[in-house]
Amino acid sequence: MSAQRWLSVARVGGEFAARNGHVGMLLTLTVPGRMHPKRLDDNGRAVPNEKYTGETPEDAQQWLQTQWAKVRAGLARREVPVYGLRMVEPHHDFTPHWHVLLWARNAEECRCVRVIVRHYWLNGSVREPSENRWRVMFEAADGARVSHEVRSCLCDSAMLDDWARTWGLRRAVPFGGLRELVAWGKAPCA
Repeated sequence: MSAQRWLSVARVGGEFAARNGHVGMLLTLTVPGRMHPKRLDDNGRAVPNEKYTGETPEDAQQWLQTQWAKVRAGLARREVPVYGLRMVEPHHDFTPHWHVLLWARNAEECRCVRVIVRHYWLNGSVREPSENRWRVMFEAADGARVSHEVRSCLCDSAMLDDWARTWGLRRAVPFGGLRELVAWGKAPCA
């Protein structure tokens, strides 16, 4: 699907959220530093990462999916329905990271999302406190920021398509009913 099409999917989600008073946020979710073959030095140059443990981009994507499954289960246990669009993009070293456009019914549920995401991304088996501030980031989902993220993550690029195809990655995945909302006009969490 083209970047323009994904942008329209995000717009439909945003319009539905606005009509229903739902609150949106953008999440940036990355893998632990040990999964990156390169790191950036103080001058912004890519250098070998001495902590790298040999994972491939496919392994990193699997880690992201496992953590996201835990987040979804945690939200379901607390009866916090969310919907949105998950996008994958390569870091400078081609290790995947995610940008997630997510909507919840209210600010309290967004706070719950933050707590649960931080718990599973930062408190699991991974202990890299100096890197934690980069591993999970939250922003308000305003229109300009959403448009920028969707365009940058899902731009029509043969290189990004090849990268995703090589590692078996889906560049965008709607979740929580967003696909149904776009296709049939059904509410994901009314």
